Amino acid sequence: TLRRTMRVWWWVWGVAAARPGSIVVTVIDDLGWGDVGYNAPQELGRATPTIDRLAAQGVRMDRFYASPTCTASRAALMTGRYPMHLGLQDSVIHPSEPRGVPLEARFLSEKLKDLGYRSALVGKWHLGFHQRAYTPRARGFDTFFGILTGGGGHYSHET
Repeated sequence: TLRRTMRVWWWVWGVAAARPGSIVVTVIDDLGWGDVGYNAPQELGRATPTIDRLAAQGVRMDRFYASPTCTASRAALMTGRYPMHLGLQDSVIHPSEPRGVPLEARFLSEKLKDLGYRSALVGKWHLGFHQRAYTPRARGFDTFFGILTGGGGHYSHET
């Protein structure tokens, strides 16, 4: 089923009280164009009602260049830079590797914080974890709940 084939990770940004709106960014690894109801209504019908509702009520940005690996795609989304400019085009970050998104690269969370937003990351990070400076809280997120590495239990949160 769709549930078994998709790994869904939500990246949610909350907005400070002084700001009028919220920004919700959703990253879903290995999601195909026709795997959601709003792109394939005849095939899926109402299989993804929550995602369809979010898409209908918000702005869908469907022209993002995704890489074949999650680390590269996430790094590009968070920094606005191509993965090859970050040194992350070749593979995912493995637990034994002492690397991550270069610290001089500013994340979307940091830029939003400059504008008064609060941010939370829920789900998989996979952008560096060998030193505290590479982890979500050090990269501009106010809160983080999830796993730092690329794989882990959806319920146990063990990697």
